[in-house]
Amino acid sequence: MRTMKAGRRVLANVVKLGLSKVAADVCTFLMFLVLARAYGPGGIGEYSFAMALTGFISLLCNFGFEAYSVREVARRPEFEARCFGTFTLVGAALCPLVWLATYALVAVAGFDRLRSNVVLVIGAYQILYFFSQIVLGRFKARDEMATVGLLEGGLRLLILGGTAGAVVAGASLEAVLLVFPLAVGAYLAVAGLILTRTHRPLEWRVNRPLLKRAWPSVWPLGVAMVLHTGYMKVDILMLGILRSETDVGVYAAAYRPVFGFWSLFAVMSHAAYPVFSRLFLTSHAELRRTFGVLLDYFALVAGLAALAMLCLADQVIPLFYGDRFEEAVPLFRLFSFLLLVTTINVVFDHFMQATNHEQFRMRGILLNIGINVGLNLYLVSRYGPMGALAATLASEIILLALVYTVMARKGLGVSLFHRIARLLLCVGAGYGVWAAGCRIVNTWVAAAVGLLVYTSLYALLRGIRARDLKMLAQWFRRNEG
Repeated sequence: MRTMKAGRRVLANVVKLGLSKVAADVCTFLMFLVLARAYGPGGIGEYSFAMALTGFISLLCNFGFEAYSVREVARRPEFEARCFGTFTLVGAALCPLVWLATYALVAVAGFDRLRSNVVLVIGAYQILYFFSQIVLGRFKARDEMATVGLLEGGLRLLILGGTAGAVVAGASLEAVLLVFPLAVGAYLAVAGLILTRTHRPLEWRVNRPLLKRAWPSVWPLGVAMVLHTGYMKVDILMLGILRSETDVGVYAAAYRPVFGFWSLFAVMSHAAYPVFSRLFLTSHAELRRTFGVLLDYFALVAGLAALAMLCLADQVIPLFYGDRFEEAVPLFRLFSFLLLVTTINVVFDHFMQATNHEQFRMRGILLNIGINVGLNLYLVSRYGPMGALAATLASEIILLALVYTVMARKGLGVSLFHRIARLLLCVGAGYGVWAAGCRIVNTWVAAAVGLLVYTSLYALLRGIRARDLKMLAQWFRRNEG
C-alpha cells in the first residue's frame, strides 16, 4: 500500500507538471519560430548564443538554493518559513550583482552593439527567472505542482504574445527581447501574490546558523547546476566563438525541438524529486522500484519522439522554419540519438540530488565538461555544427556510464542495460517499418505505422506494465497525490 501511494504521488506530480509543461513548451517553441522566421539564422543565432552565455552565469543567483530548500522542506515542512525566507533574501541580493558581472563580461569581450544588447537583455531575463524558481520552490516542496505548471504556462504565453506583437510592429531584435524580462517580472509578482494569500508568512531575515549548516550541501548543488548548465551549452558557445552566427542559428534550429523534449523530461523528473527525497529516508527498495518505473515511461516517450525525428526530419524542418534552414535537416535527424541519452541522464540527475550525491554529481559533470570542451574545440573548428553535435553526444554517453556505475556500487542502481537495449530495438524496428512503408504509402502514414509498431513492441517487452497503468488510473479516480 505504501509503495502504491508513493508511486501514485510521483505519477500525479509528473502528470500535473508534465501536461502544463507541454503547453508551456508549445508556447516557447512558437516564440522561437516567430523569431526564426522574422530574423533568419543570423538573428536566431544571436538569441541562442545569448541564452547559452548568460544561462550558467545567471544561475549564481540561485546557487543551489531552490534544490536544497525543496528537498529539506519536503522532508521537514516546519522549516519552510525559515529556509525559504533565508534563501529568498540571499537570492534577491545576488540578482543585481550577477547582472553587473554580465555587463562586465560583455565589456571585456568586445561584442558588437547587437550582440551586446541581446546578451544584456537576455541576461536580465535569465537572472529574474532563476531567482523566481526559489520563490516557486515553496509550491514544489508541498507537491503543489498544478500551481507551478499554471504559472509557468502563463509566463510562456505572455512571452509568446508579447514577442509576436513586437515582431508584427516591426521592432528590432533587441527591442523584441525586452518582452522577456518584463514578462518574468509579472510572473514573479503573481507568484508572490498567490503565496501571500495561501501560505504562511516567511521569516524575512537571513538565518546565519541555517546558512552555515546548509552550506556543505548547498555549494555542491550550486556548482553542479552551474557546471551542468554550462556543459549543456558548450556546443552553442563554441559555435558562437569559432563559427558564424548563421552556423549557430542552424544548429539551434535543429536542437530547439530536442531541447523542448529534454526540458519537458527535466521538469517532469523534477516533479518526482520531493518524493524521491522522502523515499531515500524510508525505503531504498521502494525508491529503486519507483525510479525504475519512471525511467521506463520516460524512455517510452523519448523513443517515440526520437523515432518521429528520424522519420520526418525532411518534412518537419521546412514546415517549422522555411527554406532558409535546409542545413538543419541532417542535424535534426542525428539529434534523435542525443535525445535518448539525455532523457536517461536527466532522470538520474534528479535522482542523485534526492539521494544526497551532490558532490559526486559535481565531480562527474566537471570531468565531462573538460571532455566536452576539448572535443568541441577540436571538432567544431573542423566540422562546424556536426562536430558540436558529435562532441555533445560523446560527452553525454560518458556521463551516463559514469553515473550508472557509481550508483550501482552504492546499491541504488536499476537495471539499465536491458532498458537501453529494449529502447534501441524498438526504435530500430519502428524505423525499419517506416523505411519499408515509404515505398508503398506516403511518409506520414509510414511514420504513423512505425510509431505504432514501436509502441506495441515496447509493451510486449514489458516496458509498459498493467500495474503501473493501474497506479495512474487510481490517482485520477481518487484525485490523490
